[in-house]
Amino acid sequence: MLALALAALASGVSPAPLGPQPETSQEQPDAQSSALQARVISRGLHARGQWRGNPAFADFNRDGHLDLVVSNRRWDRKTMGDGVFVYLGDGAGGFSEVIAGLDRRLGYGGSAIGDVDKDGFVDIAYSGHDQTPRVYLNQLALDPPTWKCATPDGIPTHTIVADVALGDFDRDGHLDLATVGQFPRQGGLYVWRGEGTGKFAKEPIEVFDAEQHYGSRVEFADVTGDGHVELLVAASAGFRAYGWDPARKRAVGLCEDHPTLQILGAELSLAPFDFDGDGANEIVVAGYKYAGHAPVQIYRRSEGAFAPWGEGLPADESVFDVKVGHLEKDGPPVLFVGGQNGIRAFAMAEPGRFRDLGRIDDSAKLFAIGVADCNRDGRDEVVWIGEGGVRVYEITR
Repeated sequence: MLALALAALASGVSPAPLGPQPETSQEQPDAQSSALQARVISRGLHARGQWRGNPAFADFNRDGHLDLVVSNRRWDRKTMGDGVFVYLGDGAGGFSEVIAGLDRRLGYGGSAIGDVDKDGFVDIAYSGHDQTPRVYLNQLALDPPTWKCATPDGIPTHTIVADVALGDFDRDGHLDLATVGQFPRQGGLYVWRGEGTGKFAKEPIEVFDAEQHYGSRVEFADVTGDGHVELLVAASAGFRAYGWDPARKRAVGLCEDHPTLQILGAELSLAPFDFDGDGANEIVVAGYKYAGHAPVQIYRRSEGAFAPWGEGLPADESVFDVKVGHLEKDGPPVLFVGGQNGIRAFAMAEPGRFRDLGRIDDSAKLFAIGVADCNRDGRDEVVWIGEGGVRVYEITR
């Protein structure tokens, strides 16, 4: 089983989840979901290859414009991916590639951003697909601008890593690195303590769950409202959350006694967002559609437990990625879900109730999405990531 799963991940295909198979091959677009008015505004992004992995946004060169981190798996059928790419945005939909210093041919993967060495510039953590994630320090202020690998030998995870996250999990004032991917016998979800220099402790905090076989997305977010981040993961046994116990100096599970979170099959993505404005993030979890299994669910933590929250969520299609943003200045949150039939948008009409705004149709295969204000108009755009490159859609409705 493990060998087959590793081979599947190495080929770029997620291993089959336990239990019934997903229904993606039989799915058809929801006829009630109308087409969204949207146009491609991006220039300078690659329009070929297969692009995958969780993207990231930051103002790396501090010019006031958002920049994009995304990864390429394959230029063509014979060449495997060249890894992570950084594109500097011009605030009007134009992008320029700045990849000097980034290791090539690491494979695709997820990215995370944060100032790991505390120099005032935002840095990058990248999962890759070669079992050794890297951290790159931002040196774009140099002439010529470049990136410096703070972990030239990689982080020794001994597992094929799908995603990474940065956050101060152990509350020592330094950003820590979380990694998740294929779960070997000793685990697969780890937190590596940051030292505030771009270096990380050699021995990780192991977060072991015997039910998990692989994970696809990891995030840090405050789900309790206490000002400290928790560790969140979408994996083969469903959504899980872990907090930090400062007295015992260890990670503690927050979901063990809640069988309602034993979701059937694999969850592929999650997105934290404070929908109700109470200071604690709700968690959007998305994955395959199965018989009796909703592909999108929002969890809210209250009185020490997670419980489903929200109405009007999509239920008829498998979802590969999910993000939250806004389509209007000071407007309601909008949930964006991407699957094999394009990207759909759902606005929160009132706390906990969502309505379908429509779909961005794109005939190419989609793997991931990003949501950010790429043209500085106060409204978020949607970044489409998949076969045939990367493009930014402006939704005009």
